[in-house]
Amino acid sequence: MATKKTTATAKAAEKTVTKKTTTAKAVETKAVETKAVETKAVETKAKKVEAKAEVAVAAAPVAAKAAPNREAIAKRAFELFVARGGQNGNAFEDWVRAERELTAH
Repeated sequence: MATKKTTATAKAAEKTVTKKTTTAKAVETKAVETKAVETKAVETKAKKVEAKAEVAVAAAPVAAKAAPNREAIAKRAFELFVARGGQNGNAFEDWVRAERELTAH
């Protein structure tokens, strides 16, 4: 009788070990799946940040072209003045034309 009892106890112990192993594998699988989801979320967020940075870099040269500095406008206005033969009375028109030319390019 002791043999049957020992065999039954051994089988019960084996079942318990198998159940614990299966549970541990399930927990491990869930952890791996969770990590994969987290990694995907981080990658998606990184792509969005990268896209925003590209837009900002692309927009930067446009902003730089829109506002020529005062010195460049004055130089071009003076060139226009000289080209007109140095006649007084059209300084404002020279300035506006210089601004327009420099912002158009």
